[in-house]
Amino acid sequence: MKMTKEQKQLTVIVVGLVVIAVVLFFNLRKKEEKSGNSVSEETSVPAGEKATPETAESRPSVSPDIRRKQEAALAKPYGRDPFTLPSREPEIVAPKVVAPKVADPELAPISLSLRAISIREGAAPMAVINNSIARVGDKIGDVEIVGIYKDHVLLKRGGRKYKLKLKE
Repeated sequence: MKMTKEQKQLTVIVVGLVVIAVVLFFNLRKKEEKSGNSVSEETSVPAGEKATPETAESRPSVSPDIRRKQEAALAKPYGRDPFTLPSREPEIVAPKVVAPKVADPELAPISLSLRAISIREGAAPMAVINNSIARVGDKIGDVEIVGIYKDHVLLKRGGRKYKLKLKE
C-alpha cells in the first residue's frame, strides 16, 4: 500500500504530537515529585529527624559519632567573609635597605651612564655622562675622564682604569 503525500504529512504530525504529549507528561510528573505533591510513606521523614532532600532509607548508615561530627561541622560558620574588611589594619613594615659594604672605595662599582659622544675636527672630544657634558681631564665625582673615543670613554679612579661603553 502506497501512502499519499497528505497521509505522510498527517502521520508525521500525529507522531510529533504523541512525542510532545509523552515529554509533557514526564516533565509534569517530575515537577510534582519535586514540589512534594505526591509524598508517599516511603519518602516521609521519621519524627525527630530534620527533613532533607535525602530520605533515611536512601542514606548509608552512619555511626552516631560521625553524624555528630558532621552536624558540628555544618553548624560552624564558614570563616571570615572575603567581602568585608578585616577588623584591624595590617601592620606595614618597610623593608630595611642595607648598603653593601665595600672595603676599598676603589673597588666600588661605577654607576655612570654614557649617553652620547661627539668627536669633531678642530674641537676637543666631548661625552654626555649622567646628563652632563664632560671633556678629557674633567672629573665626575671621584672618577677622572682620561680619554674619549668613538664608541667608549676611558675613566680612571684611584690607580685603576675603566672603560665606559656607549650603548647601541
